[in-house]
Amino acid sequence: MQPEKLRLFFALPCAPAMAERIDRWRARQHFVGHLTPRANLHLTLAFLGHLPAEQLTMLERIPTGLALAELACELHLDNLACWRGGLLHLAPSRAPANLLRLARELELALVAAGLPSDRRPFRPHLTLARGSRPPIASEPADFAWQADELVLYQSLQGRYLPLRCWPLGDKAAGG
Repeated sequence: MQPEKLRLFFALPCAPAMAERIDRWRARQHFVGHLTPRANLHLTLAFLGHLPAEQLTMLERIPTGLALAELACELHLDNLACWRGGLLHLAPSRAPANLLRLARELELALVAAGLPSDRRPFRPHLTLARGSRPPIASEPADFAWQADELVLYQSLQGRYLPLRCWPLGDKAAGG
């Protein structure tokens, strides 16, 4: 019998109030394609793919070795774009240094744990839709929130289920 495999990724969640605000803005733009459900809006830091369920304990230890108290950041998503292949997304015009550091430290810790590395450069983005095309927005994108939590998610039948959360910044420092 094959061991159970889970489709996993580390990400910064989009707080429910911000996800609702982005969703309302997105609806007014009339974008085409398969829209990302509001509850699934997030910014991926590391996609892990399908891993055996028995690796969960090891994965849950990885963030504890990072300097989480130093890695909160304000995300400012103000650049609307569509990559070749139809991935419509919001991205920061300038990625915060702490966001880049968090992604880099997480990637290094995953590699040190023996997990395969995604060789593509980290391009922070929040996916709005798949199968879309270059957008024409009637309102500019301008969304900002404090990223103060790192989450290990499981992707299961179109839903992203948080398995474990770690506070960032003051929350990690006990403040």
